[in-house]
Amino acid sequence: MWTLAEYEATSLFSLKQSTATSSGGKTLLLPTPYTIKMALLDAICRTEGAAEGRRQWESLCKAQVALRPVPRLVVSNTFTRILKLPHESSKKKDDATYVRSIGYREYVQWQGALGIAIRSDALPFERLRQWLLSVQMLGKRGSFVQLQAPPQQAEQLPADYILIDGTLPQDIPLQSVLQRLDDCAPSLTFDKANVYSNERIELGEDRLLHNVLLPYQRGRATRSYTEYIRSER
Repeated sequence: MWTLAEYEATSLFSLKQSTATSSGGKTLLLPTPYTIKMALLDAICRTEGAAEGRRQWESLCKAQVALRPVPRLVVSNTFTRILKLPHESSKKKDDATYVRSIGYREYVQWQGALGIAIRSDALPFERLRQWLLSVQMLGKRGSFVQLQAPPQQAEQLPADYILIDGTLPQDIPLQSVLQRLDDCAPSLTFDKANVYSNERIELGEDRLLHNVLLPYQRGRATRSYTEYIRSER
């Protein structure tokens, strides 16, 4: 059984790609399975405590995630002032003073609802429903979302959802955008997922990157923004 939920953004969405640096990098258009699972883990820890989050993490980590992209979105390109540590070659001994610099940032405005589907034989619907009700943010800090209706159940994944498992079709549609969305490896432990832990997550070992074709075609575009419209399959 799949658990389905729909969210609309109440602020601009931003989630840098895994290859981005602190100074620049493009944003993903949609949240990743890893981001969604971390948002659910956050909801568990906030409402039921960290001990319950640890107990539920293994099942949540192995859950399948599918997405139904929003009908339309616009990516805005911006430059902003940031503070960063100086380069090693120009930094004096014991000098940790930040220097002013410029960073490239992208922000996405969604139009319409994002569909999220989750399937896990180890997690009952009522528990998933309760946690999905508590999700308030997907992506970078400030990427707030609002649940549109109580989550529902479905025996089969609806046709307009995309299963994020790294499988690509043999025939690549021209009206599509290729992105790499990360997910949790089955072996990812709670201690590594815990942001307050000293253990580090290794990309490619604890976080797996999946190539995904999003059904979008480019609309209007300037040097300041790019419009994407969901194409019909």
